Amino acid sequence: MAGDREQPLELRRSDAVDLGYAIDFHILLRAIDETMPEDAILYLEGDATAPALAEFLREHEAIDRRELVANADGNVVTFHLPLADGKLGELRALAEDYAAPEVAFHLAVYRRDEVLLWAHDAGDGSLLLARSLPDATVDRMRMALGNSLRPYPRHSFLALFRSRNK
Repeated sequence: MAGDREQPLELRRSDAVDLGYAIDFHILLRAIDETMPEDAILYLEGDATAPALAEFLREHEAIDRRELVANADGNVVTFHLPLADGKLGELRALAEDYAAPEVAFHLAVYRRDEVLLWAHDAGDGSLLLARSLPDATVDRMRMALGNSLRPYPRHSFLALFRSRNK
């Protein structure tokens, strides 16, 4: 029945720790591989996934996948890859030969009914982690991202003059 259908998952900002900008897609994938629970699922969304990557992702599609709130309008393709058994490591090795948009535009990591990580414009946008994650996991994510994690620029009247004075 239509009423039995589960609602799409999402990570609301009020339920998240905002880490700032994660500016390198491939480093973000590595950080996810190093920090997220193995029983979680990586969700990839895009419209230009390279055929070799799409084939790999279809071959290893999660059985117990959930629908997530879409980040994009239009004709997008989604993939759900289990993090268990080193599959993300295999994807990372394949993805090294491709630009980020050829892998995915947006990504998330979820476990059962909870989104643990949300990266809108992955590799060029904000990175949110669920507040329910242990502080140690959040700290490990920050360390794994290193210099590819950038704070949001501060906007103020005085900031207008700083660039000219440097």
